[in-house]
Amino acid sequence: MKKLIMMMVLAAGIVGTAVAQEKPAKGEKKHFRKERFANVSPEQMASLKTKKTTLALGLTQKQQDDLYKLNLDQAKDRKQKFEAFKKAREEKKEFSKDDRFKMMNNRLDAQIVYQRKVQSILSEKQFAQWKKMQMHEKQKMVMRMNHFRKAKHDGYKMRKSEGKK
Repeated sequence: MKKLIMMMVLAAGIVGTAVAQEKPAKGEKKHFRKERFANVSPEQMASLKTKKTTLALGLTQKQQDDLYKLNLDQAKDRKQKFEAFKKAREEKKEFSKDDRFKMMNNRLDAQIVYQRKVQSILSEKQFAQWKKMQMHEKQKMVMRMNHFRKAKHDGYKMRKSEGKK
């Protein structure tokens, strides 16, 4: 009788841990991320970005105002491009190599312009700290992308090996 009860408790524990470790459905996390920012207006995005920068760099009121205007322009542009890209994906438009090159080139040009404008707003010390913050954010993004790609690749290997059985 004791053995039967122990076996039942052990089985319940195994089932409990298996249920607790279930992965979210495919694309669920990514969808949540998109939804989280889909309803945020450009004004809100600019305000949040400006406040984070203010907290990190100790900006004056004039610097905050100038940076908010710059962030607002960038957020509006980003929202517009996101909507255009979303529409193209819904239409299942394929981008040629030239299209992708132009998009990447335009994005980099916009980043250069943004950086120069930020440099004109901030002091030298603040700009150096801002550059460090940007590099840190870029590293975090690369790590997230690498994790996503590895998880996607591991899932592919698992599906491929299941097909060979």
